[in-house]
Amino acid sequence: MKEKVKQLRNEYYMISLESEIASEDEMRIVDKIIDCINLKKIGYVEKARKSNVGCPKYGDKDMQ
Repeated sequence: MKEKVKQLRNEYYMISLESEIASEDEMRIVDKIIDCINLKKIGYVEKARKSNVGCPKYGDKDMQ
């Protein structure tokens, strides 16, 4: 059995999800469908933030 190679904690790997997902993968179809959904039309109501402290919110379609 091949042993795992230890990675240094201070190494960073930059990858793009676009390059990791095959062009014929069904995930691309799901992504297109989600882009076409009108969230307000189906009853989604965005809640107001109580303060601007912390990280900015994620996009609405990113959380589906």
